[in-house]
Amino acid sequence: PGYAYLRGAGFQNYVSSFDDVRAYATEGGIDRAYLFDSSGNDTFFGRSADAYMQGTNLISYASGFDRVIAYATAGGIDRAVMYDSQGNDIFIGRGDTAYLYGPGFYNFARGFDRVYAYAIYGGYDAVSFTDTAGNDTFLGRSFDAYMAGSGYYNFSKGFDRVYAYATAGGTDRAVTQDSAGNDTFIGTSTYSLM
Repeated sequence: PGYAYLRGAGFQNYVSSFDDVRAYATEGGIDRAYLFDSSGNDTFFGRSADAYMQGTNLISYASGFDRVIAYATAGGIDRAVMYDSQGNDIFIGRGDTAYLYGPGFYNFARGFDRVYAYAIYGGYDAVSFTDTAGNDTFLGRSFDAYMAGSGYYNFSKGFDRVYAYATAGGTDRAVTQDSAGNDTFIGTSTYSLM
């Protein structure tokens, strides 16, 4: 366990060496929470109403914050798991940076080895993947999709639309697979659609 603090206009609350730290944003304003990993293996969970970072002997929980920003910089094998809201949401995956946002929430993750985004609560949800300067691979199926490259893996499941862009360089590869129904593939010199 490390330390945590909550501060605002005219106050600061500081805690150290607690295994379980919880912060609540219930009084208004535009509130942000910053969550950091440990040197071990950690998991960040981001939902529309709350988020937390969990590792060995560590839970940092944030509820009601407008923005939650999570960093994995201390080592270990870290992953982020994000969930949509009941509204229309967007998941962005760009190398080792990913975020999921919608009405009233914004969850951001940077430096995680793997990021998983799930659209299970309704609304019209979309994904945008962007490649890196290295060699990247995109796989798109009717029920899930991912883009991966050196040092990152961004995965999505249950989203209504998925867009993938290879504009940063490298030798990039895209694979799309059909569904059990009737499907159409369009391939042009500048884009493909299935």
